[in-house]
Amino acid sequence: MNKQTFIDSCFMQLVEIFEDANNHKKDEKKKHRLEGYIHAGKTLGVFSSEEALTLMEEAHYKIFDETIDSRKSRKPI
Repeated sequence: MNKQTFIDSCFMQLVEIFEDANNHKKDEKKKHRLEGYIHAGKTLGVFSSEEALTLMEEAHYKIFDETIDSRKSRKPI
C-alpha cells in the first residue's frame, strides 16, 4: 500500500464514522479501529498529527457541511 492509498483509506473510514454519527449510530469498535489506523499512519510517517487533523476536518465537513468546532459550539452539552 502506498502513502496516498493509506490516506484515502483513512479518509473513507473517517467519512463512514461521521456518516454513522449523522445517522445517530455509534460503533465504538469501528471508532477504535480507526483511531489505531490513524496512530499507525502517524507512527509510520504517512502523515503528521496536523495532517491527520486536517483529514478529519475535511471528512467532517463533507458530511456535516461545517467544521468540527462550529458543530461542537452549537450542540448542547
